[in-house]
Amino acid sequence: MKALREFRKLLKVNKRLLNPKGGCQWDLQQTHQSLRPYLLEETCETIDAINDGDSQHIAEELGDVLYQVIFHAQVAERNKTFNLADICFGIRTKLIRRHPHVFHKRENITPQQVMRNWNAIKINEKKDTHQSTLSGVPVSLPALQQAEKYQRKAAACGFDWSDINGPLKKLKEEVREFTAEVKKKRRNRKRMESEFGDILFALVNIARFYNIHPEMALRSTNRKFFRRFRYIEKQFLKSGQTMRNASLSVMERYWKEAKKKNL
Repeated sequence: MKALREFRKLLKVNKRLLNPKGGCQWDLQQTHQSLRPYLLEETCETIDAINDGDSQHIAEELGDVLYQVIFHAQVAERNKTFNLADICFGIRTKLIRRHPHVFHKRENITPQQVMRNWNAIKINEKKDTHQSTLSGVPVSLPALQQAEKYQRKAAACGFDWSDINGPLKKLKEEVREFTAEVKKKRRNRKRMESEFGDILFALVNIARFYNIHPEMALRSTNRKFFRRFRYIEKQFLKSGQTMRNASLSVMERYWKEAKKKNL
């Protein structure tokens, strides 16, 4: 099988780089801690490639992510804590355990039921650890994504609104509270920040109800803003002007042009 052959070749390259005799001195110095930024960076670059829809670029970036997994496995094997076989065994048994409708009792269930079962099994696995239901959500996740995961875990336990009217009403309430805080003569920045955070949390709840990924939605809007702002900059460059000396109405006109061009 070609994939297996190529995987073995990749392992050989990694072992060569981490060989104390003739290996790479930089690679040999790496630890789980020192490799953290590279794992995060490669993951983000993969997401960018997926957003761009470039298949060749996606394959390249996934290769970088795969290598990070292999690198960590070799570092662990060197420290005699775990190895690549342990990683593969762990994820294989977890997938089988959390897909009983496929590997045990064959059932045709909806994607929503699959997720409910997954979360229920996951909670049951951690029952003896005396941890919170919300435990396991990485603290290093982007805040929007972290909020969504907290809400989904809580909802799986029944702590959820019965319909979308609840989250919509909550959003209005949080906006009122933030507005009241802003209108105070002596503003408390911590209180303002807290109330604004409540607005964002309520928005994430609304996104969850409509099955919208808030992190991806905001990233999409960020890319859109970048494209349209770049268009405005280019128009000023063509005219030999600078944005600093331009009126807001001119910038608004260029923004509307960018919007019409679906940028």
